[in-house]
Amino acid sequence: MARKNKTSAALAVFNWKMNPATLKEAKALLKKLESVKNPIVICPPDSFLYALKSETKSRKISFGAQNAAEKTTGSLTGETSAPMSESVGAKYCIVGHSERRKHFANTNKRIADQLAEVCETKMTPILCFGETIRDEQGHYIQDLQDQITTAIS
Repeated sequence: MARKNKTSAALAVFNWKMNPATLKEAKALLKKLESVKNPIVICPPDSFLYALKSETKSRKISFGAQNAAEKTTGSLTGETSAPMSESVGAKYCIVGHSERRKHFANTNKRIADQLAEVCETKMTPILCFGETIRDEQGHYIQDLQDQITTAIS
């Protein structure tokens, strides 16, 4: 007898980036989201993650980190490791966001290292990839393939 494939439902992920400006505002926003009917993932700034995770009563809301360092420990001022995020309640972690690629010069290799670190935890990685420039000749397709294959190597 053939087994039916289970299809997973779509999951909305809210990357708050550097918003809102204060924890008080973040808690107010979370309060508005607590009535959601479908599961969602909120990726707040790192400094709000633990407080918001502790605050919510909704079983429909999970939390994620916006990034992960490419190492578990070390002298990386301002970075947060995957185990750190996991330890404060993150269930997901975004890796390879276009803004990180652009503003922090995250290379495909660095993103692969970050993804590997996230995969060492119980968090679910969210791999971002995308074109930087769409050209009519279709060379951007190779860029997308490079991003994906390097990340998952």
